[in-house]
Amino acid sequence: MAAANRRPLGVVPPGDLVEPRLLAHHAAQWATRAARAALEAQPDDSHTNLGWDGSLFALMSQDIPADGGSARFGLRVPDLTLICQDAKGGLEALHLDDLGSAAAAAWTADRLDALGLSASGLGDALPYELPAHAVGGGAAYGAAAQAGGLPELSVWFDLAHAVLGGIAEKYRDLEPGPSAVRCWPHHFDIATLIGLDAQGGEAARSVGVGMTPGDGGYAEPYFYVTPWPYPDKADLVELAEPAFWHTEGWIGAVVLGSAVTEVKGAEGQEALLRAAFENAVDCCLSILGG
Repeated sequence: MAAANRRPLGVVPPGDLVEPRLLAHHAAQWATRAARAALEAQPDDSHTNLGWDGSLFALMSQDIPADGGSARFGLRVPDLTLICQDAKGGLEALHLDDLGSAAAAAWTADRLDALGLSASGLGDALPYELPAHAVGGGAAYGAAAQAGGLPELSVWFDLAHAVLGGIAEKYRDLEPGPSAVRCWPHHFDIATLIGLDAQGGEAARSVGVGMTPGDGGYAEPYFYVTPWPYPDKADLVELAEPAFWHTEGWIGAVVLGSAVTEVKGAEGQEALLRAAFENAVDCCLSILGG
């Protein structure tokens, strides 16, 4: 969604998005589980990542081959609704308000079965741990109680997707260059990875650029730019405000969501992030020699 049509961030303070973020993080796993059950596994688990669909305000799985074409599973974030979209755009939906994981699992299994796909792996243990929350034990999602926070969270994803798409376009001439902008269900961040070494491998240089709606380090949404391999702290260069270097546990440039919401208007917020991202990426490229 263009900035002119996107409402500005800050209707709900960034620090008040912890509960909506946790609910959405857990609920989005059903789209990931469907992909995990139906798609061929990839070594980097990339078959389970999600894309942002601005027309649906939803995190959507990759296309899953099915009887009669293909389908995508997803989570519509503003009202915490699971959706299954067929190749013609038809939607089936399950609103997760007073329902828990048992109902979500049954609905997802039914959709897979209707598509001629096996749901046998739907309940397999995930290869990562999710943040603790009662819904992980079967409690109802209670989306209605977050009727303000969930729509706000969706605007964070929508803005991040737009800005990250612009960053990927700006640095497209680098080799091997930026990856597609995707949401990774483990950390629930949406990001692109700018590759700098064609051979790949653990030591391959890269710059990760993304947004996480919050985590154990920062309770509020934040934007990040991470150079890899991590440089020595002594090699870090000055960043343009409001970005700063995070250096505990990992190294990267960070712009906190609360700094973004200090700017008035959607266009101003997007402009701030584009400028901060470009400056931070350029700083990381200079550090890495890219």
